[in-house]
Amino acid sequence: MKSQILITGATGKTSQYAIQEPLNNGVKVRAMVRTVDERIKALEQQGVEVVQGNYFDKSSIRRALHQID
Repeated sequence: MKSQILITGATGKTSQYAIQEPLNNGVKVRAMVRTVDERIKALEQQGVEVVQGNYFDKSSIRRALHQID
């Protein structure tokens, strides 16, 4: 099974670098975003799985972490 990681704050400025490195090394990336908007299109085009979540909502954190290595 291919490794998968979760990156939070995925639509922020520095996250593009945090996302690109694992993708370049064959690691699947799931990105947790607070707001689903036009910025996620670029993530999805790179093959990133996008999930909506909030640090203050435990159930959204659990969903985002489901099947993460």
